[in-house]
Amino acid sequence: MRAALIQLALWGGLGMGGDPAAGRPPPAREPALGETRQCAELVFRITGTRASFSYPSQPCAMGPASIRFDRMIWDGSRRVLTIQVRALNSAKEAVPLPVRLQLPASGRVVLAPPGTAGDSIAPLNADSTLAGDRRLWLIGGTGTLAPGDSSATRDLTFTIGSSVTKGRLRFDAGARPGARGSDRRGTR
Repeated sequence: MRAALIQLALWGGLGMGGDPAAGRPPPAREPALGETRQCAELVFRITGTRASFSYPSQPCAMGPASIRFDRMIWDGSRRVLTIQVRALNSAKEAVPLPVRLQLPASGRVVLAPPGTAGDSIAPLNADSTLAGDRRLWLIGGTGTLAPGDSSATRDLTFTIGSSVTKGRLRFDAGARPGARGSDRRGTR
């Protein structure tokens, strides 16, 4: 009981919202422009023409919206990995689209064979390449996403080098330009 009261006081006192009685943490703050934070880590293992995957079962919160990683598909004949994602809105009000999903250059890691360069995992359909070879996908189209709704599925595609048998992708959440609480310098 005492812990719940402390948690309630901290959440309320810090203006963080959430519902401590239901055990729900406060919603994630949207990163300020130029700021990113780790969102999700996906791992794949290739054996012959087959592949196995691990990816988060929970959506990656990015302010009022979130990204859900729905499934991964392996095309062994072309060595193309497709990751299906969509934007979700669990807030009580509409949220602006698109939701930004970033993959930093350091987010592409070949785990096997050891010593293979991360660029052996190459994004094919990113919407933009940012400074530092960060790749950006805009998820959900334009406009707004209604409360409780989700966007259409978006495919993120990657070619996987012929020697790669295991790899990891670590995606980051990024702020929308013009997001509330952000400015051009990326400060709050």
